[in-house]
Amino acid sequence: MLGVSTGQLLVILGACSVMMKPSDMIKMARVAGRMTGRAVGRLMLYRRQMDDIFEQTCHVKPCLTQW
Repeated sequence: MLGVSTGQLLVILGACSVMMKPSDMIKMARVAGRMTGRAVGRLMLYRRQMDDIFEQTCHVKPCLTQW
């Protein structure tokens, strides 16, 4: 992920939270939650589409037994 570890992200988030007002943090949390929800929705849609394509191109049981 662009050469940034989880620990580094936590340190950056912690430093940002110290510098912000509580009202700004609430707004940022809402935006982050909204973005996360949209990302999860897109991933679910992508997975559904891939499942449909897989079922259309190859009957599920014969293809799965080959692997």
